[in-house]
Amino acid sequence: MKKSLQFVRFKKFNVLIQLLIFTFILLFIGEILELVFGMFFGNNNFSKLDFSDSSIEYVLFETVILSPLIETFFIQFLLLEFLRVLFNGLSINYFLAVLISGFIFGVLHHYNIPYMIALTILGWIFGYIYVFYKKNKKIHPILAVLITHSLYNLIIVLKDYILVN
Repeated sequence: MKKSLQFVRFKKFNVLIQLLIFTFILLFIGEILELVFGMFFGNNNFSKLDFSDSSIEYVLFETVILSPLIETFFIQFLLLEFLRVLFNGLSINYFLAVLISGFIFGVLHHYNIPYMIALTILGWIFGYIYVFYKKNKKIHPILAVLITHSLYNLIIVLKDYILVN
């Protein structure tokens, strides 16, 4: 299968640039999903978690460090690798593994249906990032997902909970 010229160029970028691009893709898609779901379900139905009783230090620790560590390890690493081995004989083993792990990632964020759908899509992107670096070997795939997930969450926390309030 012939790879696109843009993809070949992307693979040659510095890993930091790649991770920033992945983060901005996540942010762009997340904002589009929030806009679309806001139109259909109302702005209050997309998840804005209530951190009003928590200190900013706790919110940042939980969303930028703890959650990405736990989710990356269990979903993008253990689950993806388990599913990849399970589907080993299939030529689309990574595709199925990413599809299922992204769905489980979304279900674990069960604040409401629109949020679960949005997080399933973002989970697919995190899964793709894991697979991309598993094959690319520029950086450990767990570290790549952890960095993009943490950076994404940091920007969302800054946008939704600090800049707005």
